[in-house]
Amino acid sequence: MTARRKAIAQISRLARRAGGTAAANRMVPEETPVAFSFAGTTHAVMMASPADFADFALGFSLTEGIIASPDEIEAIEVEDHGAGIDIQIRLKDQANTRFEARRRRLAGPVGCGLCGIESIEEA
Repeated sequence: MTARRKAIAQISRLARRAGGTAAANRMVPEETPVAFSFAGTTHAVMMASPADFADFALGFSLTEGIIASPDEIEAIEVEDHGAGIDIQIRLKDQANTRFEARRRRLAGPVGCGLCGIESIEEA
């Protein structure tokens, strides 16, 4: 895992208290486009806090039914492309065959607007 980004940022704000205002700082979550790529093909792109990429890839792969167990993943490589993160997930043969059979395209007119895009650049 070479990509490392801040998952939170500190911003300044004005707080209204007891009839007045005071300058203060607040911690807010950062988000970045994260692409899940299997066998070199982007499967999904979503906005996420940039942390715990291997766990995120594993959980996504399990809940999407791409893998039945963690041992079906051969490798996870995280690539920071500046505009977003690309998580390259290499599957073992049986899981890869299952993935190719169920590859999907999403078209999502609601939500954050990322459903169905094929690359970080489109985000």
